Amino acid sequence: MPPVKYDKLRDMIRDRPDMVVELFQEASGIELPRYDLISVPWIGFVDQMATVLIGDPDQPDLMIHVELLSEIIPQRRYSWPSYLARHRAYYKCPVTMVVLCPDEATAEWCRQPIECGLDEGWILRPWALNLLTDIPAVTDLDKARATPELTVLSILAHADGPDQDAVLGAFAEAMMVVDPRDAWRYQRYIRSQLSESARSRLDEISYARNKARRAAKLLFIALDTLGFTVDDALHERITTCRDYDQIETWMRLAFKSQTLDEIFN
Repeated sequence: MPPVKYDKLRDMIRDRPDMVVELFQEASGIELPRYDLISVPWIGFVDQMATVLIGDPDQPDLMIHVELLSEIIPQRRYSWPSYLARHRAYYKCPVTMVVLCPDEATAEWCRQPIECGLDEGWILRPWALNLLTDIPAVTDLDKARATPELTVLSILAHADGPDQDAVLGAFAEAMMVVDPRDAWRYQRYIRSQLSESARSRLDEISYARNKARRAAKLLFIALDTLGFTVDDALHERITTCRDYDQIETWMRLAFKSQTLDEIFN
């Protein structure tokens, strides 16, 4: 896989700051409450750093400092405590940080405690993620739909792994539920990161899923025309089916069956 394009990843975080919550939870193991409002203040994104506010921007419940670190920079061990102290004073809320790294050596360096004074209680312990190993493989379609941003990062780490089809399929599924403009940006970024073989396989999977979606729409029209009533459970079963051949079989059965059971059971 090509080196991570940090400028593209930075833009993703700027456009969808809620992805930072997923990254923080993955790095720390701390489950945050669900918030309706997650924002980046207008001065909150400089170079490869971001300030993400959780809750009301005027009275936030938490501030997460995010940094995209492409290599070890010793000066950061002096500047990070300053960033967090300044943010805490300005926003008057708890502060924390997560560093996104391209490899394990950089991530491990970031995780080392930073002793800020003689008092042993004054220690900063940054959270850090190795983007290519610490991101879990998202293969469950429900999780992909619920956490599309994490699914985007999952494909970076696992597109060429043993779960390739499941990971690529989850990404294709996630792109069906996000805003079309976000989907376009995500797909441009991911395609620039994937190996040629993974990119080709993603095209095949996406084509098959779109083909199944179009077939499902035609099946609903056919069922309605034939006088069948589709309940919520059956609607869900059809819309989540990604097997074109199965939908085609249901379509053929619909024209020679008297009941839904004959078609779907």
